[in-house]
Amino acid sequence: MSIITCAGVKNLTKIPKILLYPSSARRQIYRMNDSKPNVTTMTTEFAMVQVSFGDDKQAALIARILTNERLAACVHVVPNVTSYYIWKGKSCCDPETLLKIKTRASRVDDIVRFIRKHHHYDVPEIVSFPIQNGDEDYLNWIKAQVSAEPNPELLAKTLDELVAKLEVPKDDSEHNSPP
Repeated sequence: MSIITCAGVKNLTKIPKILLYPSSARRQIYRMNDSKPNVTTMTTEFAMVQVSFGDDKQAALIARILTNERLAACVHVVPNVTSYYIWKGKSCCDPETLLKIKTRASRVDDIVRFIRKHHHYDVPEIVSFPIQNGDEDYLNWIKAQVSAEPNPELLAKTLDELVAKLEVPKDDSEHNSPP
């Protein structure tokens, strides 16, 4: 194990180099030693869609519907994002909630149409990025969670109809991280 010397105020302390990393990084380093030889996959099959909302409840509702309807495998809801922009000639600064939606590339258009229909902004921020490389197990998990076939009835449904179908989230003790 590598030892590096750190200068203290009154003395020199030797700290194992691995302990200088945060605990999450240490877990990552230990896992890397036990991992498969091919841990990442090059792909064009997956995408991440990013959308901002001015209402955190609407953002959370859309996130739940996207996963419940199998348009997305996972949606990160990132609260307290500050957006600076020009709107109708005025400089604006507003708090927003950001959704980061992981899905199949083939479902991006369906997600965009769904969000346009239900978003409260005149011009919502909806951008997508191809996932060019990722952990093979995680990408396989996305593939298993997101339906390959579009659901044409989805856009015909009202938000109230979709909310009625939502499953009650499981207790946190039952949540498990995806593979």
